[in-house]
Amino acid sequence: MSSFEGAFQEWWHLLLDNAVSENLIGNGFDKPLAELLRAIEPTDLGRFMPFTSMCQLCLATSNYPWEEVKPACVEFWPDGRFPFRYRVIRRSPYPAGTEKEVVTLETNDPVAATDELVRLVLGTPD
Repeated sequence: MSSFEGAFQEWWHLLLDNAVSENLIGNGFDKPLAELLRAIEPTDLGRFMPFTSMCQLCLATSNYPWEEVKPACVEFWPDGRFPFRYRVIRRSPYPAGTEKEVVTLETNDPVAATDELVRLVLGTPD
């Protein structure tokens, strides 16, 4: 069952459709985002509102204006920019003054990035 079936289903599908068409961001960013979204689809993250902030996939509990932005996000990068395509970060995409960014995973695997995001957002054990 797709997790993209819920209050934010339309937004997840729109984001995926735009990423697959490579019309969302361009410059090679859309492919890793599309792969990440496909990896996320079977998880419980579909209960959150997805949004992008630059090259980060972020989650919130409401449509814009975002409420309760989750304190974790995934950066996605085109091939060749870094030795990884995904960087999972524990912090809000809009950090408050003293909030520190903690990189919890750098990987080329969208499933591994998704698993780490699930762990950070839903609190699954290490």
